[in-house]
Amino acid sequence: MNYFLQFLLLTSLVLSCNVKAEFTAPSLLENNNSKLPSRAKNGTRTEAWVRADFVVNESGKAEHILLEMSDPNYYHDAKEYLSQLQYQSATFNGKPMKSAGQFTIKFHKIFSGVSNDGISSSYAKYFDITKAQVVNSDKQASLSLDNLTNEHTKNLTEQAYSAWLNSVYYASVQDWQSYDLYVKESALLYDLLTPDLALMSMQNLMNLYVYQLHLSDARQTLLAMANIKYKTLSQQTVDQFTAQLHQLMNDNPVIKIEAQLSKHKTWRHTLNRSTISLLPQQGKVSAAALYCQNGYHAFTSQSIEEFSVPEAFGECRLVIQGDEATKIVFTESGASRFGLSL
Repeated sequence: MNYFLQFLLLTSLVLSCNVKAEFTAPSLLENNNSKLPSRAKNGTRTEAWVRADFVVNESGKAEHILLEMSDPNYYHDAKEYLSQLQYQSATFNGKPMKSAGQFTIKFHKIFSGVSNDGISSSYAKYFDITKAQVVNSDKQASLSLDNLTNEHTKNLTEQAYSAWLNSVYYASVQDWQSYDLYVKESALLYDLLTPDLALMSMQNLMNLYVYQLHLSDARQTLLAMANIKYKTLSQQTVDQFTAQLHQLMNDNPVIKIEAQLSKHKTWRHTLNRSTISLLPQQGKVSAAALYCQNGYHAFTSQSIEEFSVPEAFGECRLVIQGDEATKIVFTESGASRFGLSL
């Protein structure tokens, strides 16, 4: 082989090694539902949200759908709604591929052309009274909060404010299981809160994730703050926080998380490390699966023993559902997957 040909082959090899494979995430292409999700005819102001985890296949349709919701009565409506969404499938180096997606459906109400936005005057009255009791640690705060949540909270805006106030209360009484549920709901509905409360909800969720060692989720929550109206997020803040998370990764070669499941809700964890284990301590796990940029893996057993996640899967989140009050212990170890992305 002559020198010139050797040079060409070597140059080609170097160039191919330096070309980074390009991943494009799935994106919503068309919503073929004939109308917005609504149940205006059932005569109440009560609205609902549904959070869906799924895989977008090569044809752009959702499959392997797992739903969590504020009201289980919306399960079939949500499934039907998702079936009418057409996605642009994910690609890797231009080739279509299956890839994980998420979607939040908000079931709004409209009455004879009148929107159901904002909060009612009755809700505002009870909210202000309850907020004052929570702030002042009044003995009646718990009863008032239950009354506000169960009797006066109807549409999604009111649900967002009630979730925020519940999170404040449960933090004050150190009921961390209830706090976990409500801070996640207030962060999910952050766009219905004032910018200051939205920022507070997202910051609280981020801090909770750091405490629980959901380090990848903490960083994603920080980045999501850039979507809050009138709030800015500097690159310096992102870099400094990411560096702190890297340090926590180094300090915790084995991450152990104990959690309690709630019925109709999903426990999610974006993986930090490559080897994972799951042990239910009580109750029953009904579904456990990995939703990844380049892969999907459903676990057929309630427990997971030393499962090695392929690097080729890219970023992955473990998604778990189970019976009310099911307790799980999740452990991850091995090579770092923090920040791993195709």
